[in-house]
Amino acid sequence: MMDLAAVSHNLHITLVLILSICGFLLWRDYRIDALRERLFALRGELFAYAESQGRDFFREPAYRQLRETMNGMIRFSHKLTFSRLVLSILIFKFFPVPTDDIVTAWLKVVSKLKSEEIREQLLNFHWRIFILVARHLVNGSLILWLVVIVVGASLVIRGVYRRIFDVISERLVLRHPKGLCLLENQASRY
Repeated sequence: MMDLAAVSHNLHITLVLILSICGFLLWRDYRIDALRERLFALRGELFAYAESQGRDFFREPAYRQLRETMNGMIRFSHKLTFSRLVLSILIFKFFPVPTDDIVTAWLKVVSKLKSEEIREQLLNFHWRIFILVARHLVNGSLILWLVVIVVGASLVIRGVYRRIFDVISERLVLRHPKGLCLLENQASRY
């Protein structure tokens, strides 16, 4: 029979696990909604910019394709995950299939624009989409965060270890050079 402390310990661990899972699921949904909101706001800025350029700008292929990209990202945002990105890259690396390079096609259309200012603005909007999605991917990956924590901790530990090692070795060598000379003599006879 388990004692009261063991039962309490197991209940606490179970409760923490359940709350962590619920928190992660709620956080995931919040992140998706937040990305969509940011993309909607950016699309609103794009619309306002297009409106400032005049009515004909709404028919401009570069604007239309960029707007379609934003709409696609909004619709697809629930599937934008770091693991999906990694898996897609791996699958494409080992099983390359011809794809329609939408970005290259869009850049060609943008390069045909007569106004440098409009070209820069549309490229800036596209870059901002990329930044929003990249932040979403990085911030939402539990696996990536664990890797960052482990690598970061190992770098910190390695750095602390090196500093401690440097201090100890420096003090040993500077304060007791005779000991190092003795070791060197023994090594030379070996």
